[in-house]
Amino acid sequence: MANIIKRSKNDILDIILQKRRDQNIRWHLLHVKISKLKNEYQGGAHVKITCGVLSSCLEEFNPKTLLCDNNDLVVVFDYVPHKMIEKAIKEVCVLYEKDPLFSEGSEEDLCSFYHSNHNLDIFIKWIKTTKELKPSPGESYFAAFQNFQVDESVYQKALVERQNRSFLKILFIEDQKFSRNIINQTISDQSKTHEIIFAEDGLKGLDKYMFHVPDIVFLDIGLPTVSGLEVLEKITNLDQDAFVVMLTAEKSHESVKKCIALGAKGYIVKPFQKKNIDKYIRVYQEKHAYQFIDNDDQKIGHSIIDPEFLYILRGNKKKDLLINLFMNDAQACLENLQKSIDNKDYSLWEENTHSLSGLAANLNAHQLQAVCKDMHQIKNPLQKHVDVITGYYQNVYSLLKKV
Repeated sequence: MANIIKRSKNDILDIILQKRRDQNIRWHLLHVKISKLKNEYQGGAHVKITCGVLSSCLEEFNPKTLLCDNNDLVVVFDYVPHKMIEKAIKEVCVLYEKDPLFSEGSEEDLCSFYHSNHNLDIFIKWIKTTKELKPSPGESYFAAFQNFQVDESVYQKALVERQNRSFLKILFIEDQKFSRNIINQTISDQSKTHEIIFAEDGLKGLDKYMFHVPDIVFLDIGLPTVSGLEVLEKITNLDQDAFVVMLTAEKSHESVKKCIALGAKGYIVKPFQKKNIDKYIRVYQEKHAYQFIDNDDQKIGHSIIDPEFLYILRGNKKKDLLINLFMNDAQACLENLQKSIDNKDYSLWEENTHSLSGLAANLNAHQLQAVCKDMHQIKNPLQKHVDVITGYYQNVYSLLKKV
C-alpha cells in the first residue's frame, strides 16, 4: 500500500463511481483527512507510515489505497465488521495523537468511513465540491524536495571520501539559528577531530548530504515546509549506512516509533546537552570501530579507546611505563596465541584470548574487547584469527604511542 501516486479528485471520483455500479458487492471506504493536520504531518513520510498501518489492519480485505492531490488518503476495501474499521481508525488516530472518534461521514474527524450502499453520497458530494488545490508558498519548495535528484558522480566520490577520511564529518539540519549557535558552541572544542556542517532546511540538508556524505547527521523533526521525518526517509533511502539522530522539542513515544521505523539511530530532546551529542558520537565511533587522533591525519583502524581514558592517560606522569607494561602483557598473550595454533593447544587459546579481553577492558577499548570475546568462543582457531587480533593490538599500540 505504501507505493501509491497522487491522483486528482476527478480520478478518484471516477474510480468510486465505477466500483459503485456493481450493486451486488458491498464494500467500505475510509477517508483519512491528512490535509486537516499541521504541515509537519502532511509529507510523504507520514503518508507512508499511515499506509503501513492501514495495510496491517485491512490487508485481508483487498484494500485499494488512493492518494488525493491534497494528501488525503482514500482506502476502498471489502465489506468488514465495524470492529475491524474501528481498529484501523484507532491505529491511525494514535499516529497523529488524535482522539479515536468512530464516525460515519463526519467532516470534523480525522477518519471517516462510508458504506457502498448507505452513506457514500456524502463522500461523493465532498469530493465534487472540494476545490482544486491552490499553490501554497511552499509548494515549489516541496516539489523541489520531492523531485530532488542525486548527482551520482558527486555522491560516489563523497562516499569514497567518507571511507578514507581521518576525522568525523557531522551534519546538523536545524532551521533555528539560535539552536545552530548553541550546537556550534557545544562542540567547538572538538573542532580538531570533527568538521561541522549546517543546513537550515530539508532541501539544503539533502544537498549537503549528497556533497559531503557525513558520518553523522543530527536532524530536527520540526523543520518548515517538509518535516524532519521526510528528510530522514530521503536520506535513509539514499544511504542505507546513514547514521541519523533526530532532534525534537517534545519526547513522544509515537514520534520515536516513527523515527526508528524510518531508520533513525536515536533522538535527543531539546534543549541540547553536550553529553547527549557526545553519546551518539561515541556510539557511531564504536559501531565503525575507529578512533581519530588529534593533530594527525592518520586514522587508526579497528580499535576504539575511550577519549576520556586517553585524556587521563595524557596527564599521567607514568604513562610511558603504563603503556609499556600493557604492551608487554599483550605481546606475551599474542605469542601464546601463536603457540596455541602451532601446537594445536586450544586451552592455551582460550586462556590468552580471555587475558587479552581483560587488557582491552582496562583501556576501555570496547570494540577490541568485543573482538577478543568473539575469538574466545572459537573452538578451532586458525592463523587468520591470530593475525586479526595481532592487527588490532598493533593499532592500539600505535594509538597509545601518540598520546
